[in-house]
Amino acid sequence: MQDLSSRQRDVFKYITSYIDERGYAPTLREIGASLGIRSTNGVNEHLRALERKGYLTRDGEKARALRPVNRMGRSLRLPLVGPVKAGKDPLSEENVWEQLNVDRLLVGAGNDLFVVRVGEDCPPTSDLTDGDYLFVRRDGLVIDGELMLLLKGDKMSLARRGADELGSSSLAKARVLGVVVGFFRKL
Repeated sequence: MQDLSSRQRDVFKYITSYIDERGYAPTLREIGASLGIRSTNGVNEHLRALERKGYLTRDGEKARALRPVNRMGRSLRLPLVGPVKAGKDPLSEENVWEQLNVDRLLVGAGNDLFVVRVGEDCPPTSDLTDGDYLFVRRDGLVIDGELMLLLKGDKMSLARRGADELGSSSLAKARVLGVVVGFFRKL
């Protein structure tokens, strides 16, 4: 890949940061507004240069279809969390056993992800078995139907958010650690 000008580097950094924060690419107008580029044609020139130099791919017919090339298939380092002590942050140093390399394609974009192993740390369910790794997004917002990782006392458990569970006394005493966004199973 060729070297970038300082302006191209700024455009590239903005695009990758935007994707990391939101999970999708910015529009041409958003790029221009953020970096003080007045016309979308000026933004397009920088994007064409990034494509030509091998830093970016895009589908010209779709909105927000920018993909930084050096990030495709890149792995993330996510903390593997062990048993969580009541009232403690799951990502506090005492709870993190190790850092795992996880392909971005398995968990998508975004921050605040961690991994929990089913079995010793979290009891199995009908869908999840001993040894599965759960990818969990720390999030206070849980939508009906999503699988939640809960902490009740010193025990982690899983429950699916549903209208009938909202008033459940067992859930009322539990703290939501996050939402399960995926899992990995070794065969």
